[in-house]
Amino acid sequence: MRNLLVFVLFLSTSGFASQSFIQIPSQNGVEATKDKLVSLIKEKGMTLFAEIDHKKNAEAAGLKLKPSHVVVFGNPMVGTVLMNENATMGLELPLKIHVFVDESNKVFLRYYSPEYYKSVYGIKNKKVLSKMSGALKKLTNKAAKKI
Repeated sequence: MRNLLVFVLFLSTSGFASQSFIQIPSQNGVEATKDKLVSLIKEKGMTLFAEIDHKKNAEAAGLKLKPSHVVVFGNPMVGTVLMNENATMGLELPLKIHVFVDESNKVFLRYYSPEYYKSVYGIKNKKVLSKMSGALKKLTNKAAKKI
């Protein structure tokens, strides 16, 4: 019975998980895409908290991994509003965009849709979620365009 419950929970959340992400194909390599994204974040006056190079970290552990970066950034004027509505949003913030090479050697940018925050955390502030959606869409689309 327990295995059935776990299987049902997996099925019910696996479809949700695929809808919670937005994935944009890039016309550039991983490094160029990541660098463009970082540049755009800085241009917009957002705070760049970290750049995580998963491939470099894997190599330091003696492992192999295709190029994979996570860019961590945010804007306290937006994030604070969301955390005041639901403190557990602190788990999701600052925002993260994953720039990576998939199994077919294509480069993508991927991030959580703000709709995910609405459904998982019960965020009701449509204005902030809309602003966040627009900013993420602009950043990723510009970073993905041919340099």
